[in-house]
Amino acid sequence: MAKVFQQKFQVDLPLRDAISRLSSKEFLKQVISSSEPLESNLKVKHSNQKFEVEISRKFALELDGPIAAAAGKSITLNEHRSWEITDSNTAVGNYEATAIEQPITLAGSMQATATADASCVIDFDLVLRCSIPFFGGMVEKFAMEYLGEVIELELKALNS
Repeated sequence: MAKVFQQKFQVDLPLRDAISRLSSKEFLKQVISSSEPLESNLKVKHSNQKFEVEISRKFALELDGPIAAAAGKSITLNEHRSWEITDSNTAVGNYEATAIEQPITLAGSMQATATADASCVIDFDLVLRCSIPFFGGMVEKFAMEYLGEVIELELKALNS
């Protein structure tokens, strides 16, 4: 099964500032902490106009019934994000997240575009794939809701 996550977010920062902050170790530590993981690890690399971020987060799962038995008590997500500022008006990126204990992946592209008012818009175009027999649809629904919340938290922090 696959679900598409497409969302646009307005960011109240110029494009270069937004991408730099989204790739800042201090900012990402704050965002990771707000997602309340049991454990986390963060690596950030910058070179010229390219930014790479690797995040590993272990979360407690609070599920009931047969899905709890299938999913387990926790899940570890390994994320890889990359951004490249291609010109003064555009940055393009890739996003990939994989659940270690489960056959769940989330991958796709991101694009930030400068606006006339010195802010930018970030577009996410991601596909969630989950191949858990019988429970895949429920897991996808939960994961899509969680994804929206995490991205919203991150972008809210970016705008503050």
